[in-house]
Amino acid sequence: MMKRWLLLVLLLIVAMSAKAYNGPGSGVSFIAALWSLVIGFFVVLSAILLWPIRVMLKRRKAKQQAADNKIESKPE
Repeated sequence: MMKRWLLLVLLLIVAMSAKAYNGPGSGVSFIAALWSLVIGFFVVLSAILLWPIRVMLKRRKAKQQAADNKIESKPE
C-alpha cells in the first residue's frame, strides 16, 4: 500500500507540464456555456415564481366568463 502512495507522489512530482496552445475559441465557448446556464436558471426561476399568478389570472378569467354567461342566458 505504501509503495502505491510513493509511486503516486513520485509521478505527480515528475509529471511535466503540457505544452499546448489554448486559443481564444475555448474562452468564447466557455462564456457561451456559462451564459446559457445563467439564462436557463433565470428562466426556470421566473417560471416558478410566475406560476401562481398565472393560475390566479386564469381563475379570475373563468369566473368572469361564467358570470357573463349567466347574465347572457338570463331570460328577460
